[in-house]
Amino acid sequence: MFTALKDILSWLLGFGAEQTTLRITKLLVFPIKSCKGTSVQETRYTPEGLENDRTIAIIDAKSHSAVTARELSKMLLIHPQIRYDSTDLYGGTIDISFPQDSDCQAFSIPLNPDDELLESWPLAEDVRVWSSRNDGHIIRSIDPDAIFGPDTPSETISNFLGRNVLLVRKGPRPRAVVATPAFPDLKTTTAFQDGYPLLIASESSLRDITRHIRTAATDEDGKLKIYGLNKEVWKDKEFAMERFRPNIVINGDDALPYDEERWEEIKVGELSSGDAGKILLIPNMDIETAEPDKSVPSQNIPFTDDAYWSQYVLLFDSPSDVSSLISPHDIRRAIDEAPENLETLITVLSTRLFTLITDHTFPSPPTSSFSPVANITATWGSVSGTERRDPTKEALNCFRVLGRILPVVFEADNSFENDVFWKRKRTNVDADIGTDRTGPQFVIEEDDSDDEGRPSRQPAAGTARPNAVTNEQLEKPLAEKLLSSTIDLMFCCGFTLPSKLQVDHHKINYTIWERGIGSSVDVVGNSQLDSNKAEVLRFLEILLSKTIYTSPNSLLLISNPYVSQLVHDHHTPRRLVLPMLCSLLNTAMNSGSYSNAARAPLTAMGSVGSMVNGVGGMVTNLPYQHLIMRDDAGPALVSLSFGVLLSLLDYQAAEARDIISGGEAVTSPIVPSPSTSDVSAAPTAVTNSFRYFLAKLHRPSDLDYILNGILGILGHHISATHNMLPGSRKIVPHTLETFLFLWKMIELNKKFRSHVFESDRLGDVLSYLLVFCLEHKEKPQHHGLVRALSYIVQCLSAETDFGNQLSQPIPSRVSIPSRWVTQGDLGDFFVTSIYWMVATTSGQLNFLYPALIIALANAAPSLTNLQVTSSNRLVQLFASFSNPSFLLSDESHPRLVFFILEVLNQIIFHQFSSNPNLAYAILRSHKTFENLGTFTLSKGLREIRRVKEAKEEAERIQAGKGGDKGKGVERTTSARSSIRAHSPGSRVSLTDDQSIEKAPLSRSTSEFVIRSSQDEVADRPIPIPETPTERSLSSLQIASPPSVSGISEKARGKMKAGQIHGDDEFDPELERIAAVGVGRNGFVPTQEWVTSWQESLPLDTVLVVISELLPKVRELQASSSQSKTTSAILDYLKMVEIKTVLPSAPPLIPRRFQWSDASLVWLSSLIWGEIFVKGTSPLGIWNSTNVKLFGVRHTPQTRGVSNFVGGLLSSATGSPATPPDPRVNHSRRPSRQS
Repeated sequence: MFTALKDILSWLLGFGAEQTTLRITKLLVFPIKSCKGTSVQETRYTPEGLENDRTIAIIDAKSHSAVTARELSKMLLIHPQIRYDSTDLYGGTIDISFPQDSDCQAFSIPLNPDDELLESWPLAEDVRVWSSRNDGHIIRSIDPDAIFGPDTPSETISNFLGRNVLLVRKGPRPRAVVATPAFPDLKTTTAFQDGYPLLIASESSLRDITRHIRTAATDEDGKLKIYGLNKEVWKDKEFAMERFRPNIVINGDDALPYDEERWEEIKVGELSSGDAGKILLIPNMDIETAEPDKSVPSQNIPFTDDAYWSQYVLLFDSPSDVSSLISPHDIRRAIDEAPENLETLITVLSTRLFTLITDHTFPSPPTSSFSPVANITATWGSVSGTERRDPTKEALNCFRVLGRILPVVFEADNSFENDVFWKRKRTNVDADIGTDRTGPQFVIEEDDSDDEGRPSRQPAAGTARPNAVTNEQLEKPLAEKLLSSTIDLMFCCGFTLPSKLQVDHHKINYTIWERGIGSSVDVVGNSQLDSNKAEVLRFLEILLSKTIYTSPNSLLLISNPYVSQLVHDHHTPRRLVLPMLCSLLNTAMNSGSYSNAARAPLTAMGSVGSMVNGVGGMVTNLPYQHLIMRDDAGPALVSLSFGVLLSLLDYQAAEARDIISGGEAVTSPIVPSPSTSDVSAAPTAVTNSFRYFLAKLHRPSDLDYILNGILGILGHHISATHNMLPGSRKIVPHTLETFLFLWKMIELNKKFRSHVFESDRLGDVLSYLLVFCLEHKEKPQHHGLVRALSYIVQCLSAETDFGNQLSQPIPSRVSIPSRWVTQGDLGDFFVTSIYWMVATTSGQLNFLYPALIIALANAAPSLTNLQVTSSNRLVQLFASFSNPSFLLSDESHPRLVFFILEVLNQIIFHQFSSNPNLAYAILRSHKTFENLGTFTLSKGLREIRRVKEAKEEAERIQAGKGGDKGKGVERTTSARSSIRAHSPGSRVSLTDDQSIEKAPLSRSTSEFVIRSSQDEVADRPIPIPETPTERSLSSLQIASPPSVSGISEKARGKMKAGQIHGDDEFDPELERIAAVGVGRNGFVPTQEWVTSWQESLPLDTVLVVISELLPKVRELQASSSQSKTTSAILDYLKMVEIKTVLPSAPPLIPRRFQWSDASLVWLSSLIWGEIFVKGTSPLGIWNSTNVKLFGVRHTPQTRGVSNFVGGLLSSATGSPATPPDPRVNHSRRPSRQS
């Protein structure tokens, strides 16, 4: 039902129940969001506002985010006018015109297009207006003579604005209005309006604003001051109502100024509308010129203007309010145009935060009487009428607004940050008041047997903080005080800790948050305290995030002063580091600890019936419980605890670099340039208090607590992702952080490393590492995690007991997904998992192959009783790496052949008799090893060409027309057989595990293909063959190689090199293949390069085994029946003694993971990248800022600041900074109406 707006009746709430009759003096419709409005005599009211109001928007062509005049002020010059025509098919048109000097031709679009026309226009599904996602039809021209064709509207507007944009009409999907605290049950929809469907302003309010401005302009005594007001201009200047962009302008003889601020409902005939939008302050854009009005106040707002600055701690109700209303663009403009105002705001918020800590009213719970329309003219300490202060909300808003400002300050390459945050100011007041805190503190007992050295109590020689001074009359820098206050508020009773912990008037109590390390008492909190903890940690994370605005090349050279302030114990004393470390650690570990029944998830093998009674006897861990009982604060708090903890543990820059020299950790204030092999960089506990105390943990109960917590989190994730009831368990959002923390523990704490092996939990840890590798190997967004996991596996494999525990069964506690289950023990699962990582990733994970193969080499001396499948997998890996297509494609690939040969050699030297299946697989593949011994560049290139030609021939036969179908199939099969016969080995299906295990000698006709490069085009796959055909050795018509037993090393070397015959020399065709079709990234293999690595391959050991055993195995095949051949050969290989013919075994020296500058930077970028991603939604903490540490591929969402909040930085936005008038209700919320 639609009703013409003739008059309006309004209830005036709060001043009595009488009704006041008003009249409408103007109706304004804005057909296109942020463009000029059009005045109409009458219009229809719909549930989404006035008919045709803001039903069209201009959006960015790439991001589909709405563009507003806040960003492009020229939009105010676009003039859409509604022309009604009852004879027109679409009820009329919207005529869109531009300034005459723009050279843009006016055009028209249908006023009310029907469904048929709308369906012909493309539909954009992701139109973004602030935080909402909408749909919109991209408007096309219906004029056949349009200059630019069907894209006239978007093309013309793009040319005018100088930006690629699209003109869209609101689609059919409803866009719900977000409920407000005053109207929590508000249920309505809008088109493209910012906040509400209807915007109302009164002429009495406009007259009052004009009166105040003119009074201030003519006031000679300066009693009524408006900062920055151009008095000469505003003595006579009229103020246009259109600047406020209202829909309805009203007037009444008895209407008071700002009455509309108190209305909760307007009534139009029989229709009513609740919570209409309100108009705030003076927009600074001149609607005639679309330029900032220079006469609008632009001077600085003094620190003493409490009534103005207090709005920033009273206005917002949630973090999303701040992120929605204050954009990085506005802060950036403030830094450039009004830095004094921004500095004042930072100082005001920081000072308020410091004051609240000592304020006896803080913290206090929010009161029910608090209203979002309460008067905010009260100063910091006063209370007006029924208004009640909420100090807790004030503290949170200080964190929220500062957290919005800091990322933009960090990205700016200027002196603003140093001047505001690190410059010491002279003071007559003791700057250290409040820092001498006493009380019982948790102490990590010293373990003299494992002391890696305490961090120095004094700054490292040659280092200094920004503006470091020794003058006692200079107060601490603002940044130091902010960090100190943030730590205090982490342990504030009633704010982040229960009020019952407060002793007398001392509200700061450094009590560890949760039971665990350092505390046997479970501090029972609530969701509100957890939410406050999360907000404090989020702000601390933002303070530490200056790292992401440092380029990778400078990361280890430039100090992050905020992190340095925390990690050095001459800045942050031990009594603060320990509660912080233990609180963060316990919060993270309790999210998955088996030992904490109240919070522990089901174990990986748990069933639906295995429920745990939580607090108050309430049943927890029910299926789908997370959908019924939402806990937003809990997971966020755990993720933030992990993020802050990892960022502190990882910090390696400038004076915080840890240097390993001669195997011992030393402290250096500068980044070294190692000139010898015994000097390298590695994360140790020397220069970082958090690393130091983490490394000092040694009590078995503490180590077991951490290990159980890590395994609990990982088990919960596996259980949630592979549950019989899909979606019944909540996915763990912090598995990456869990693995990275595990890595830190393994690297830093020797006792923990030993505990993993001694507690018989290595199988659990290794199983989870491998399962997560396999689960995420094909997901590019998780390749950073997979890379970290491979390095962790290498770190563990370097320990002496690692290989010994691989003979244990796969732990039943770990629920391995069925598709990764393999027969045998942990060693078989280890080998098979690495094979799957290499064989099924098409060469996309080449960067982690070395770490995985090195881990195999470290464990090889202890690998025993490998099953048929895992034995075949090892030989298949060798065949894949030694295939010419892979081997010649990259300069680094020969080292993979070296490592896999080392794996085979170590097993032959130390566990030959325990691995007959592997020995048998080597003998079946003897030709692959022999071909490598006589490999030359020309032979490799010929093999590549031959395989390519055979494949092309097979494809031509397959696609050929005519002829007998059966013959075609026969020819195709023959061609494929030819490929296999001439390859170093036949190819075995990666997924046909059962056929391999049950019939190890059967032939497989499927193919295994690995691309030699990620950049290979789709129609040029490079086949990497695996093992030779698993058939009876008696059928192999291959001559035995010459025996090498008893010959000299020199002769052996000659045999490996082989003879390069005349036909091996290059011809022009082979040179072309080598230059164009083999190498990648510009690499061209040469014979000299082949000779350089081939001579160093440890191939002798395998060739000796083949030459010694192959003839004897053939004799067994000839003398035994076919059914008994395999068992006879395996029995023989178990009993045969070959040590006497083998060369001397090399010493067992495991290859440990070696840190480098590149790996340190990579790990930092991985940690901060994960923090960054988690901060993008829903708050967008670092969005639209110039991050330098890593690349960001998301499209930033443009958000503007309201005119009210824009007053934050008056000169930056040009908005007036009028001190609140006592007769005006200044608690009205900012309008985001464009």
